[in-house]
Amino acid sequence: CFCLACSTFAACHAVIPPEPFFQGCVFDGCRVANESIQCSSLEIYATECAARGVCIDWRGKTNNICPFHCPANTIYKPCGPINPATCDQSLIELPGYGVTEGCFCPEGKTLLSKDNHICVSECGEQWTRDCQECVCDRNTLKIRCRKHRCSPTQQVFCDEPGYMAVEVQIPEDPCCTRTECYCNTSLCPEMTPQCLEGQEIVTIMQPGRCCPTFECRQGCVVNETYYSPGALVPSGPCEECICSGSSYPSPHHPTIKCEPVICNTHCPEGYKYTKEPGQCCGTCKPAACILTMGGNTTQVLHVGEFWSPSGNNCTTYTCEKYEDQYIKVILQKTCPTLDYNDCDPDDIKLSDDGCCQQCRPKQKSCMKHNTTSVITYHGCVSPVPVELTYCEGSCDAYSRYSLESNTMEHKCSCCQETETSQRKVTLKCSDGTFLDHTYTYVEKCNCVTADC
Repeated sequence: CFCLACSTFAACHAVIPPEPFFQGCVFDGCRVANESIQCSSLEIYATECAARGVCIDWRGKTNNICPFHCPANTIYKPCGPINPATCDQSLIELPGYGVTEGCFCPEGKTLLSKDNHICVSECGEQWTRDCQECVCDRNTLKIRCRKHRCSPTQQVFCDEPGYMAVEVQIPEDPCCTRTECYCNTSLCPEMTPQCLEGQEIVTIMQPGRCCPTFECRQGCVVNETYYSPGALVPSGPCEECICSGSSYPSPHHPTIKCEPVICNTHCPEGYKYTKEPGQCCGTCKPAACILTMGGNTTQVLHVGEFWSPSGNNCTTYTCEKYEDQYIKVILQKTCPTLDYNDCDPDDIKLSDDGCCQQCRPKQKSCMKHNTTSVITYHGCVSPVPVELTYCEGSCDAYSRYSLESNTMEHKCSCCQETETSQRKVTLKCSDGTFLDHTYTYVEKCNCVTADC
C-alpha cells in the first residue's frame, strides 16, 4: 500500500490525491489475508491516472505480488492504446483519449480482431499451428484450418538381418514422418561357428552391415602358452613379436613376426639420453636447468653457467646440481640510492654489469707540489735553497637550478692545505750574525668546500 505514496506514483499525485486509495488499500489488507487483494487499490489508482494521461508502470515494483498475465504471442504494456489497430477494415475507431494497461501485440504484429488475442504479421497471412494449416480470412476475419498434408515418401524395406523399420520425424517438416532402417543387434541370428583346437573366433564388422560375421583364425602357441592373432608375444628386450596366425591346420606351427625395436635417442634441449640397465631403450633425463620465460620461451643453463634476461641486468640465473636434481638459483642485485641532486646528469652512468646507475667521480687534480727556494727575511738569507710545498689543482664547482627549492644552487670548493707543520731554518744575515726563522710546510692538500 505504501507504494501509492512512493516515487512510483509521484507523477500522478498532483493530478489525483493518493490518500483515499491508500486508506482503501489498508482497509482491504487488514481484513483479507490474501496479499493480492491490495492490488485492486493500486490498479484502480493507476487506471484513474491513465484516464487523465498519466502513465504509471507500477506492477514491476510490487515484488511479483500484482502480476499481469497475458496469452501467448502477446506482451504486457502498462500504457497501451485504448483502441489498438486490428485487421477489421469495417470497423473504424478513433485511437481514444488516454492510455490503458493490457495485453497487446508485439511490434510488427497486428491484432486480428477485438474478439480474440491472435496477432498476425499481416492481415490475410497463413501459418501452421499444431500441424494445422491456418489462414486468416481478410473479409470474414475468421480463421480456417485444415490438416497439414505430407508429401509422399519413398517406400523402404528393411530386409537385411538385424535391421528394423522405425518411423522418424522429418526435420524439414516436423508434422510428417518417414520410414528408416535402424540397427538392432538383438535381432541378429546366432551364427557362431565351431572352431578347431588352437583356433580363435574372430568377430568381423563390415561397413553397412548390422550383424557381425565370425571366422576361425589360427593362433600361436609359444612355450605352451596360446596367443591369439595380433597379440604381442614375449621376446627379448630389443625385439617386438606379434602372432600373425598360421596357414597350417595345427597350432604347433605358429607364424610369429618379429621386428627390432628402434629406440628414439633424440632428447629435447636440457636433457640427456641415458641407457637403463636391463632395458632395450634408455630415457631422457634432465642434464641442466630449464628456465621458462615469458612468451613460451625457454633458456637452458648448465651447471656453473650464469645468464641474465635481456633488459634485466639486475637479475642473474645460475644452475646448481644437488644429488640428481638440477636447481635454478636466482641472484637479485639491489642498487644503492643515487642522489641526483649531487650528481651532474652528464656524470650518471651504468655500472659495469649494466644493472645500477652510478655517479662517475670527478677527476680532481688538487694535489701537493714541491719546490725549492732561498728564503729571505729581514735581510737575512738561507745559505742553501729550502724545500717548500704548496697546493694547486682543480676542484668541483657548479651553479644549477633546483626544481625542489625553485632557486639556483651553488657549490664551490677550493684546493687548499688540510694539514701543515712548522719547520725551522737558520738564516745568515749581512752583518755575519745568524737568525732562526720558522715557516709553514704543507703536508696534505684537498678540495675544501667554500662559500660561493
